[in-house]
Amino acid sequence: MSGQQLIRAGRQAEAVSLDQAHALLEFLAARDRVNRTTYNPTPSDAAAARDGFRAMEAAASGTPAPVTTGPASPYAPPSPYAPGAAAVTGGAASAPARAAAATYAPPPAEPADYSPAPESRWNRTPLWAKIGVPLLLLLLIAGGYFLFARPGGAESHVTAGIDAMQRGQREAARSEFSTAARENDRIAAPHIFLARLAREDGDLESARRELDNALRLEPRNHVALREMGLVMFQSRNYDVARRFFVRAVDADTTDHAALGYLGCTLSRLNRTEEATRFLNRAGSGAWSVCAQPVLATPPPL
Repeated sequence: MSGQQLIRAGRQAEAVSLDQAHALLEFLAARDRVNRTTYNPTPSDAAAARDGFRAMEAAASGTPAPVTTGPASPYAPPSPYAPGAAAVTGGAASAPARAAAATYAPPPAEPADYSPAPESRWNRTPLWAKIGVPLLLLLLIAGGYFLFARPGGAESHVTAGIDAMQRGQREAARSEFSTAARENDRIAAPHIFLARLAREDGDLESARRELDNALRLEPRNHVALREMGLVMFQSRNYDVARRFFVRAVDADTTDHAALGYLGCTLSRLNRTEEATRFLNRAGSGAWSVCAQPVLATPPPL
């Protein structure tokens, strides 16, 4: 594991504290930002890196995280009023306290007193504190869940990969999609685009493998279903391609590409009337020419 998955696992195993996890996530976010060639690192990125290293050292050594002076440090000095404050501050009990402990003797027994007990500290607590403290804890729990359960930067890598594809930088796009798939193994988009790149390169086996992963994660993803249909079409397995295009149209009736390539597939199966109906519904597009029998493979989308 790496990245947010590793931090989440460390947090669940209580190997890192919540503050250390926050520092590591800030470090990870700074790392992702400075990996972009168009980004100029800032002093905040350097501070996040320093705090992240300190958090890793503290977690590895089992010692409390050091107090930092950076602008966004998540650490705070231990309170002198916390349990064991004397040990934290390195001092001992005060001289009056030692004297009181040495001279203390239990008071003599007194007759039972049936007067009302003194009011408890909870009853003296203001109403705003009774409500505010649980609410604050609830917000902290919800914030922690959002922090650790949300996906990482996979979406930004998918976006960067699409931009690279549009610029014709296929290897850069493949690298971005592979990174997205590693960072978030619960979304289908990176596998879909990796499959499209492989299909356009003629590597149908790799394309099918990536689409198997995509459909395992999102069985009704109409783009993944359409891409699998195109892989089957390019393999000249027209009947299986037809089934995937039908499923893609069922998942999204507005997918004109799925409608058009379904018409292409039906024309290859000599089901001319049905093919014409779906091609008319799809309108004009790259699929228009693939309905002609002389074309063996569909052009890329």
